[in-house]
Amino acid sequence: MDNKIKQFVIAALVVLLGLIVLTGCVLKPEDKKADGQVKMMLDATKAPEDIGQRSLLGNLSMPPEQNKTEWTEDESSGVRTLSAGYAGISLPALLDFLKSIDKENWYLTGNNAYKGSRSLDIAYDFEAQKLHLDFTIDDSKPEWPEVLPQNLAYSIPVFPYGQFGSFEEREMPEAEKAFMLVYKDVALPDVMAYEETLISSGFELDQEINGQRFFLKNTLFATVSPNALTGEVAIILGSFKVSYVPLPPWPDPLPEKYQRLLSPVGAMCSVTAITEGFELTAEKMMLSEMYAFFTAIQGYYEWAAISESGSTQHTGQNCALKVVSYNTDENRLVMHLLVEDAEANARRSRGGDDPFYFGMTQNTYYEQQAMDGILDEFGQTVEMASWEEIKALYGDRFAQFLDEVGVRPGEDVWVIFKKSGFDGHRHYFLARISGSPREDFLLYDKVGDEAWLGSWYGIKLRAMVKIPGNKTG
Repeated sequence: MDNKIKQFVIAALVVLLGLIVLTGCVLKPEDKKADGQVKMMLDATKAPEDIGQRSLLGNLSMPPEQNKTEWTEDESSGVRTLSAGYAGISLPALLDFLKSIDKENWYLTGNNAYKGSRSLDIAYDFEAQKLHLDFTIDDSKPEWPEVLPQNLAYSIPVFPYGQFGSFEEREMPEAEKAFMLVYKDVALPDVMAYEETLISSGFELDQEINGQRFFLKNTLFATVSPNALTGEVAIILGSFKVSYVPLPPWPDPLPEKYQRLLSPVGAMCSVTAITEGFELTAEKMMLSEMYAFFTAIQGYYEWAAISESGSTQHTGQNCALKVVSYNTDENRLVMHLLVEDAEANARRSRGGDDPFYFGMTQNTYYEQQAMDGILDEFGQTVEMASWEEIKALYGDRFAQFLDEVGVRPGEDVWVIFKKSGFDGHRHYFLARISGSPREDFLLYDKVGDEAWLGSWYGIKLRAMVKIPGNKTG
C-alpha cells in the first residue's frame, strides 16, 4: 500500500480519536438492542429443540421440509451441531437458499458461510440434486456485535473483553468501510492480550501515535486506543479501497458477441466448440462464485430466470444456457451455450468445411458499436472478419479480394486481430493503401503495400464480416 495514503489514513484516524477523547463523546448504549442484533428469548410455546434450531439457523429460509432426508442434532462441550440432508434440490432451490444466507448477513465464502459463532458447510451435487448442510455453533466462542458487517467480523479477531458500549460507522479517507466500536470496563492487560491476538492472526503493528496503535493486514486495518483513566477502549475496524483489475472474459473459441453475454469469473475457464454450440467449463469454482455468477447473469446480463432443469434463455439474443454438471467435491461447473447450428458448425470446423464468405456492413459505426451494428444488419450467425484468416486465405491476391468484398481504395474497415477487437481502447482496422504508404501509423502487420493492419478509436468505419453459407446474387 502506498505509504503516503497509509500516512494520510492514519493521521485522519488520530484526529478522529483525539476529538472523541477531548469531547468525551462516547455514545451511550441504548436499552433496546441494535438493528439486526438477535437475542434469543425463551418462548413458552416452543419446545426446547425449536429454540436450539433457531439459535443455529436464525431466520434462514431452509429447503422444503418434504425434501428432507436427514436431520441430526448433537451437542458436546458447548458445541452444537446440526446436519441436514435434502433430495430433489434443483439449482433454483439452491440459489434461493444461498440468497437467504446473503440476506441474513451471513458471510458466504467458498463452500462455507459464517456468522458470529455459527458456521455452515455446504455440499451440493447438481446431477444428483442433493444438498447437505452442516451447521455448527460454539457457545464459548466470542462474537462481534451483529451490527459489524460479517466479512469484517469473519476476517478480524473478536475483542472478547469488557462490555460493548457503542458502535458508529465512520467515513475515513481511502477506506472502503470503517466502523468504531467502544468497549467499557477494559483493563490494559486485556488490551495487550488482544493486540497479541491480532499479531498472531497475521496483522502487523504499523506504528503507534499518542498511545493509538495501528495494525495492518493486506487491505484490512484495526486501531486500538485504550483510555486507562476511564477503562474504555476504542477500536476502529475497516478495509482500504482497492482498485481491482477487471476479470478476463470467457476465452476463445467463444465468439465476442457471446462473451459479452456472460459474467466473467475468477475460476479457471475453458471453452470447447460442440455441435449445438459451446461447452463452457469453470474449474475450481466454489459455491460463492457460482452464486455470484448466476446472480449477475440474471441481472445485468439479462438472462431469464433459471428453470428447474438448470436452463435459461437470454432475453435479447437467440441463445440458451444449460447447466450440465456441478458439485462441491470437484468445484467444477460445466454448461452448454446453445446457439444456432450454422454458427456452431462454422466455429467448430475451423478448416472451412462449412461454406462462408466475406462482406461489408452498409453503415459505419464507432468502435464500441461495431459488433452491435453487424448483428443488426446480418443477424446472429455472423462475426467480424479476422485479419489472420483473410490474410491466410487471400494473401496472394489481396487487392482482388478487397475489390470483391467491396473495400474501396484508401478505405479503413474494422476487423479483429488475434481473436480480439481491441488493443486497449483502440480497435483494430484494415487500411487499404492507396498511393504512398501512410505516415504516423501504428503498424501491427501488413500485406505488402496493399493493406496494413492498424488500430484507432473515436471514428466511424464500416466493418468487414464473415458470413456462414453460400453467397448468392
